[in-house]
Amino acid sequence: MSHAPRRLHSLDRPLFRAFHVPLGLALALSSGACGGARGAPAAQMLSDRGAALYAEGHLEEAEASLRLALEIEPGSAPAHANLGLVRLASGDLEGAEAALRGAIRAHEDFVEGWTDLGVVLERRGRLDEAEEAYEHALSIDPTSPEPRLALSRLLVRRGRPIEARAHLLRLVALLPDDAEALGLLAWCELRVDRPLAAAELVARALAIDPEASAARFTHALIQARRGELGQARDALLALEDDAVLGHEARLRIATLDVVAGAHLLAHARLDPLLDDDPYDPAVQLVAAVLARDEDDAVRALAHAREARTLEPGLEEAWLIEAECCAAAEDEHCAVEALAHVRGQSDAVQRERDRVSAMLRR
Repeated sequence: MSHAPRRLHSLDRPLFRAFHVPLGLALALSSGACGGARGAPAAQMLSDRGAALYAEGHLEEAEASLRLALEIEPGSAPAHANLGLVRLASGDLEGAEAALRGAIRAHEDFVEGWTDLGVVLERRGRLDEAEEAYEHALSIDPTSPEPRLALSRLLVRRGRPIEARAHLLRLVALLPDDAEALGLLAWCELRVDRPLAAAELVARALAIDPEASAARFTHALIQARRGELGQARDALLALEDDAVLGHEARLRIATLDVVAGAHLLAHARLDPLLDDDPYDPAVQLVAAVLARDEDDAVRALAHAREARTLEPGLEEAWLIEAECCAAAEDEHCAVEALAHVRGQSDAVQRERDRVSAMLRR
Protein backbone atom coordinates (compact mmCIF):
# COMPACT_ATOMS: atom_id res chain seq x y z
CA MET A 1 0.00 0.00 0.00
CA SER A 2 1.64 3.24 -1.12
CA HIS A 3 1.49 6.52 0.73
CA ALA A 4 2.39 10.03 -0.29
CA PRO A 5 5.63 11.32 1.18
CA ARG A 6 5.20 13.58 4.20
CA ARG A 7 8.49 15.40 4.47
CA LEU A 8 6.82 18.64 5.62
CA HIS A 9 5.31 17.23 8.77
CA SER A 10 6.14 20.40 10.68
CA LEU A 11 4.06 22.34 8.16
CA ASP A 12 1.03 20.11 7.74
CA ARG A 13 0.07 19.97 11.42
CA PRO A 14 -0.35 23.76 11.79
CA LEU A 15 -2.31 23.76 8.54
CA PHE A 16 -4.46 20.97 9.90
CA ARG A 17 -5.22 23.16 12.85
CA ALA A 18 -5.95 26.14 10.64
CA PHE A 19 -8.57 24.56 8.40
CA HIS A 20 -9.57 21.55 10.50
CA VAL A 21 -7.68 19.10 8.28
CA PRO A 22 -6.13 20.76 5.20
CA LEU A 23 -3.21 18.43 4.71
CA GLY A 24 -3.10 18.33 0.92
CA LEU A 25 -0.92 21.42 0.94
CA ALA A 26 1.91 19.45 2.49
CA LEU A 27 1.82 17.10 -0.47
CA ALA A 28 1.83 19.86 -3.03
CA LEU A 29 4.90 21.34 -1.39
CA SER A 30 6.65 17.96 -1.41
CA SER A 31 8.40 17.09 -4.62
CA GLY A 32 7.60 13.63 -5.94
CA ALA A 33 4.14 13.49 -4.35
CA CYS A 34 1.49 11.01 -5.45
CA GLY A 35 0.00 11.22 -8.88
CA GLY A 36 1.92 12.22 -11.97
CA ALA A 37 3.63 15.31 -10.63
CA ARG A 38 7.12 13.81 -10.83
CA GLY A 39 6.85 13.43 -14.59
CA ALA A 40 5.42 16.90 -15.14
CA PRO A 41 7.75 19.55 -13.69
CA ALA A 42 5.65 22.41 -15.07
CA ALA A 43 2.56 21.07 -13.33
CA GLN A 44 4.56 20.52 -10.15
CA MET A 45 5.85 24.08 -10.25
CA LEU A 46 2.34 25.46 -10.71
CA SER A 47 0.99 23.23 -7.97
CA ASP A 48 3.76 24.37 -5.61
CA ARG A 49 3.02 27.98 -6.47
CA GLY A 50 -0.70 27.45 -5.85
CA ALA A 51 0.05 25.86 -2.50
CA ALA A 52 2.26 28.79 -1.48
CA LEU A 53 -0.36 31.33 -2.55
CA TYR A 54 -3.00 29.41 -0.60
CA ALA A 55 -0.81 29.47 2.51
CA GLU A 56 -0.50 33.26 2.11
CA GLY A 57 -4.28 33.66 1.77
CA HIS A 58 -4.28 34.63 -1.93
CA LEU A 59 -7.12 32.30 -2.85
CA GLU A 60 -7.98 33.55 -6.35
CA GLU A 61 -4.36 33.42 -7.51
CA ALA A 62 -3.91 30.04 -5.85
CA GLU A 63 -6.93 28.63 -7.66
CA ALA A 64 -5.74 29.94 -11.01
CA SER A 65 -2.33 28.33 -10.55
CA LEU A 66 -3.81 25.00 -9.43
CA ARG A 67 -6.23 24.88 -12.35
CA LEU A 68 -3.34 25.46 -14.74
CA ALA A 69 -1.47 22.62 -13.06
CA LEU A 70 -4.47 20.33 -13.60
CA GLU A 71 -4.71 21.30 -17.25
CA ILE A 72 -1.16 20.05 -17.68
CA GLU A 73 -1.46 17.06 -15.35
CA PRO A 74 -5.15 16.12 -14.77
CA GLY A 75 -4.14 13.19 -12.57
CA SER A 76 -2.27 15.25 -9.97
CA ALA A 77 -3.80 14.31 -6.63
CA PRO A 78 -2.03 17.13 -4.72
CA ALA A 79 -3.32 19.77 -7.15
CA HIS A 80 -6.86 18.41 -6.86
CA ALA A 81 -6.58 18.31 -3.07
CA ASN A 82 -5.21 21.83 -2.78
CA LEU A 83 -7.90 23.10 -5.12
CA GLY A 84 -10.38 21.53 -2.73
CA LEU A 85 -8.82 23.42 0.17
CA VAL A 86 -8.98 26.67 -1.77
CA ARG A 87 -12.67 26.11 -2.54
CA LEU A 88 -13.26 25.22 1.12
CA ALA A 89 -11.57 28.41 2.28
CA SER A 90 -13.67 30.34 -0.26
CA GLY A 91 -16.88 28.86 1.15
CA ASP A 92 -17.65 26.74 -1.93
CA LEU A 93 -18.35 23.42 -0.21
CA GLU A 94 -19.72 21.74 -3.32
CA GLY A 95 -16.62 22.70 -5.32
CA ALA A 96 -14.37 21.60 -2.47
CA GLU A 97 -16.02 18.19 -2.34
CA ALA A 98 -15.74 17.75 -6.11
CA ALA A 99 -12.03 18.62 -6.09
CA LEU A 100 -11.24 16.32 -3.16
CA ARG A 101 -13.09 13.45 -4.78
CA GLY A 102 -10.91 14.11 -7.82
CA ALA A 103 -7.84 13.77 -5.59
CA ILE A 104 -9.09 10.45 -4.26
CA ARG A 105 -9.86 9.15 -7.76
CA ALA A 106 -6.30 10.01 -8.73
CA HIS A 107 -4.85 8.31 -5.66
CA GLU A 108 -7.24 6.07 -3.75
CA ASP A 109 -4.89 5.63 -0.76
CA PHE A 110 -4.55 9.38 -0.24
CA VAL A 111 -4.98 9.67 3.55
CA GLU A 112 -5.00 13.47 3.57
CA GLY A 113 -7.52 13.58 0.72
CA TRP A 114 -9.94 11.35 2.62
CA THR A 115 -9.43 13.40 5.79
CA ASP A 116 -10.02 16.71 4.01
CA LEU A 117 -13.10 15.22 2.36
CA GLY A 118 -14.42 14.36 5.82
CA VAL A 119 -14.08 18.00 6.85
CA VAL A 120 -16.07 19.18 3.84
CA LEU A 121 -18.77 16.57 4.38
CA GLU A 122 -18.95 17.60 8.05
CA ARG A 123 -19.39 21.23 7.01
CA ARG A 124 -22.16 20.15 4.63
CA GLY A 125 -24.04 18.46 7.45
CA ARG A 126 -23.43 14.94 6.12
CA LEU A 127 -22.04 13.71 9.40
CA ASP A 128 -22.36 9.98 8.74
CA GLU A 129 -20.42 10.35 5.49
CA ALA A 130 -17.81 12.51 7.22
CA GLU A 131 -17.34 9.85 9.86
CA GLU A 132 -16.94 7.21 7.14
CA ALA A 133 -14.33 9.33 5.36
CA TYR A 134 -12.25 9.72 8.53
CA GLU A 135 -12.56 6.00 9.22
CA HIS A 136 -11.47 5.21 5.67
CA ALA A 137 -8.40 7.41 6.12
CA LEU A 138 -7.56 5.47 9.27
CA SER A 139 -8.05 2.16 7.48
CA ILE A 140 -5.30 3.26 5.09
CA ASP A 141 -2.95 4.46 7.82
CA PRO A 142 -4.03 3.70 11.42
CA THR A 143 -1.04 5.66 12.75
CA SER A 144 -2.00 8.95 11.06
CA PRO A 145 -2.92 11.44 13.80
CA GLU A 146 -4.93 13.93 11.73
CA PRO A 147 -7.90 11.72 10.78
CA ARG A 148 -8.04 10.31 14.31
CA LEU A 149 -8.13 13.81 15.78
CA ALA A 150 -10.79 14.88 13.28
CA LEU A 151 -12.88 11.76 13.95
CA SER A 152 -12.55 12.22 17.71
CA ARG A 153 -13.66 15.84 17.50
CA LEU A 154 -16.65 14.85 15.37
CA LEU A 155 -17.64 12.09 17.79
CA VAL A 156 -17.55 14.50 20.73
CA ARG A 157 -19.72 16.95 18.78
CA ARG A 158 -22.13 14.11 18.02
CA GLY A 159 -22.55 13.31 21.69
CA ARG A 160 -20.40 10.15 21.61
CA PRO A 161 -17.54 11.00 23.98
CA ILE A 162 -16.91 7.39 24.97
CA GLU A 163 -16.07 6.42 21.37
CA ALA A 164 -13.99 9.57 20.95
CA ARG A 165 -12.13 8.77 24.16
CA ALA A 166 -11.16 5.33 22.84
CA HIS A 167 -9.65 6.90 19.70
CA LEU A 168 -7.81 9.54 21.69
CA LEU A 169 -6.36 7.06 24.15
CA ARG A 170 -4.92 5.18 21.19
CA LEU A 171 -3.55 8.40 19.73
CA VAL A 172 -2.02 9.53 23.02
CA ALA A 173 -0.36 6.12 23.35
CA LEU A 174 1.34 6.80 20.00
CA LEU A 175 1.99 10.51 20.64
CA PRO A 176 2.11 11.09 24.41
CA ASP A 177 3.22 14.70 24.02
CA ASP A 178 0.53 15.76 21.53
CA ALA A 179 -1.05 18.63 23.45
CA GLU A 180 -4.03 18.86 21.11
CA ALA A 181 -4.89 15.19 21.56
CA LEU A 182 -4.52 15.53 25.33
CA GLY A 183 -6.83 18.54 25.31
CA LEU A 184 -9.48 16.70 23.31
CA LEU A 185 -9.16 13.72 25.63
CA ALA A 186 -9.75 16.09 28.55
CA TRP A 187 -12.92 17.31 26.83
CA CYS A 188 -14.11 13.71 26.54
CA GLU A 189 -13.42 13.07 30.22
CA LEU A 190 -15.44 16.14 31.10
CA ARG A 191 -18.32 14.96 28.92
CA VAL A 192 -18.47 11.68 30.85
CA ASP A 193 -18.43 13.47 34.21
CA ARG A 194 -14.78 12.94 35.12
CA PRO A 195 -13.74 16.52 35.89
CA LEU A 196 -10.67 15.57 37.93
CA ALA A 197 -9.27 13.46 35.10
CA ALA A 198 -10.09 16.28 32.69
CA ALA A 199 -8.26 18.83 34.84
CA GLU A 200 -5.17 16.61 35.05
CA LEU A 201 -5.08 16.18 31.27
CA VAL A 202 -5.54 19.92 30.73
CA ALA A 203 -2.62 20.65 33.03
CA ARG A 204 -0.49 18.11 31.21
CA ALA A 205 -1.40 19.53 27.79
CA LEU A 206 -0.78 23.14 28.80
CA ALA A 207 2.59 22.22 30.28
CA ILE A 208 3.55 20.93 26.83
CA ASP A 209 1.96 23.78 24.88
CA PRO A 210 0.38 26.73 26.75
CA GLU A 211 -1.41 27.74 23.53
CA ALA A 212 -3.02 24.33 22.87
CA SER A 213 -6.54 25.34 21.89
CA ALA A 214 -8.36 22.15 22.94
CA ALA A 215 -6.78 22.28 26.40
CA ARG A 216 -7.62 25.97 26.83
CA PHE A 217 -11.17 25.30 25.64
CA THR A 218 -11.64 22.43 28.07
CA HIS A 219 -10.15 24.49 30.90
CA ALA A 220 -12.83 27.11 30.22
CA LEU A 221 -15.52 24.43 30.40
CA ILE A 222 -14.09 23.25 33.73
CA GLN A 223 -14.24 26.83 35.02
CA ALA A 224 -17.89 27.05 33.94
CA ARG A 225 -18.65 23.84 35.83
CA ARG A 226 -17.10 25.33 38.95
CA GLY A 227 -19.41 28.33 38.64
CA GLU A 228 -16.58 30.62 37.54
CA LEU A 229 -18.73 31.93 34.69
CA GLY A 230 -16.92 35.22 34.20
CA GLN A 231 -13.52 33.58 33.95
CA ALA A 232 -14.92 30.91 31.66
CA ARG A 233 -16.46 33.51 29.37
CA ASP A 234 -13.20 35.48 29.19
CA ALA A 235 -11.26 32.31 28.34
CA LEU A 236 -13.74 31.41 25.60
CA LEU A 237 -13.66 34.94 24.19
CA ALA A 238 -9.90 34.50 23.74
CA LEU A 239 -10.65 31.41 21.63
CA GLU A 240 -13.54 32.63 19.50
CA ASP A 241 -11.27 33.35 16.52
CA ASP A 242 -9.42 30.04 16.83
CA ALA A 243 -9.44 28.29 13.47
CA VAL A 244 -10.48 24.90 14.85
CA LEU A 245 -12.37 25.54 18.08
CA GLY A 246 -13.62 29.06 17.46
CA HIS A 247 -17.04 27.75 16.47
CA GLU A 248 -17.26 25.68 19.65
CA ALA A 249 -16.07 28.63 21.75
CA ARG A 250 -18.70 30.96 20.30
CA LEU A 251 -21.36 28.34 20.94
CA ARG A 252 -20.30 28.00 24.59
CA ILE A 253 -20.27 31.78 25.01
CA ALA A 254 -23.86 31.81 23.78
CA THR A 255 -24.64 29.02 26.24
CA LEU A 256 -23.16 31.01 29.14
CA ASP A 257 -25.23 34.00 28.06
CA VAL A 258 -28.34 31.82 28.13
CA VAL A 259 -27.44 30.62 31.63
CA ALA A 260 -26.94 34.23 32.73
CA GLY A 261 -30.32 35.20 31.27
CA ALA A 262 -28.64 37.57 28.80
CA HIS A 263 -30.86 36.53 25.93
CA LEU A 264 -30.01 39.42 23.62
CA LEU A 265 -26.30 38.63 23.92
CA ALA A 266 -27.06 34.95 23.37
CA HIS A 267 -28.97 35.74 20.17
CA ALA A 268 -26.10 37.93 18.96
CA ARG A 269 -23.77 34.94 19.18
CA LEU A 270 -26.17 32.17 18.27
CA ASP A 271 -28.09 33.58 15.32
CA PRO A 272 -24.98 33.82 13.07
CA LEU A 273 -24.07 30.25 14.03
CA LEU A 274 -27.53 29.08 12.98
CA ASP A 275 -27.07 30.87 9.65
CA ASP A 276 -23.53 29.58 9.08
CA ASP A 277 -23.90 26.02 10.31
CA PRO A 278 -27.55 24.95 10.62
CA TYR A 279 -26.47 21.31 10.37
CA ASP A 280 -24.57 21.40 13.66
CA PRO A 281 -26.75 19.57 16.19
CA ALA A 282 -25.10 21.40 19.10
CA VAL A 283 -26.10 24.76 17.60
CA GLN A 284 -29.68 23.55 17.26
CA LEU A 285 -29.57 22.29 20.85
CA VAL A 286 -28.47 25.62 22.30
CA ALA A 287 -31.14 27.34 20.18
CA ALA A 288 -33.67 24.98 21.75
CA VAL A 289 -32.48 25.84 25.26
CA LEU A 290 -32.65 29.57 24.51
CA ALA A 291 -36.17 29.27 23.07
CA ARG A 292 -37.28 27.25 26.09
CA ASP A 293 -35.92 29.89 28.46
CA GLU A 294 -37.80 32.53 26.45
CA ASP A 295 -41.00 30.50 26.97
CA ASP A 296 -41.28 29.83 23.24
CA ALA A 297 -42.20 26.15 23.40
CA VAL A 298 -42.98 25.88 19.69
CA ARG A 299 -39.54 27.14 18.67
CA ALA A 300 -37.84 25.12 21.40
CA LEU A 301 -39.52 21.94 20.20
CA ALA A 302 -38.61 22.66 16.57
CA HIS A 303 -34.92 23.21 17.39
CA ALA A 304 -34.80 20.17 19.69
CA ARG A 305 -36.27 17.95 17.00
CA GLU A 306 -33.84 19.33 14.44
CA ALA A 307 -30.93 18.60 16.81
CA ARG A 308 -31.94 14.99 17.48
CA THR A 309 -32.71 14.42 13.79
CA LEU A 310 -29.17 15.54 12.94
CA GLU A 311 -27.76 13.46 15.80
CA PRO A 312 -30.14 10.82 17.18
CA GLY A 313 -27.81 10.09 20.10
CA LEU A 314 -28.00 13.64 21.46
CA GLU A 315 -29.80 12.94 24.72
CA GLU A 316 -30.11 16.59 25.74
CA ALA A 317 -32.21 17.29 22.63
CA TRP A 318 -34.56 14.41 23.44
CA LEU A 319 -34.85 15.80 26.98
CA ILE A 320 -35.95 19.22 25.75
CA GLU A 321 -38.44 17.59 23.40
CA ALA A 322 -39.79 15.55 26.31
CA GLU A 323 -40.00 18.65 28.49
CA CYS A 324 -41.90 20.60 25.81
CA CYS A 325 -44.28 17.70 25.31
CA ALA A 326 -44.81 17.31 29.06
CA ALA A 327 -45.53 21.04 29.42
CA ALA A 328 -48.12 20.69 26.64
CA GLU A 329 -49.58 17.67 28.46
CA ASP A 330 -48.76 15.42 25.52
CA GLU A 331 -47.83 12.40 27.59
CA HIS A 332 -47.35 10.03 24.65
CA CYS A 333 -44.85 12.39 22.97
CA ALA A 334 -42.97 12.96 26.25
CA VAL A 335 -42.70 9.26 27.09
CA GLU A 336 -41.53 8.46 23.57
CA ALA A 337 -38.81 11.12 23.78
CA LEU A 338 -37.68 9.99 27.23
CA ALA A 339 -37.25 6.46 25.90
CA HIS A 340 -34.23 7.78 23.96
CA VAL A 341 -32.56 9.13 27.13
CA ARG A 342 -30.40 6.57 28.88
CA GLY A 343 -28.60 8.94 31.22
CA GLN A 344 -24.99 8.72 30.00
CA SER A 345 -24.02 11.34 32.56
CA ASP A 346 -25.23 12.35 36.01
CA ALA A 347 -26.45 15.70 34.68
CA VAL A 348 -28.56 14.04 31.98
CA GLN A 349 -29.95 11.57 34.51
CA ARG A 350 -30.98 14.42 36.81
CA GLU A 351 -32.78 16.16 33.96
CA ARG A 352 -34.47 12.92 32.98
CA ASP A 353 -35.73 12.50 36.54
CA ARG A 354 -37.00 16.08 36.56
CA VAL A 355 -38.96 15.66 33.32
CA SER A 356 -40.31 12.31 34.50
CA ALA A 357 -41.56 14.05 37.65
CA MET A 358 -43.43 16.55 35.44
CA LEU A 359 -45.36 13.68 33.92
CA ARG A 360 -46.37 12.35 37.33
CA ARG A 361 -47.93 15.62 38.47
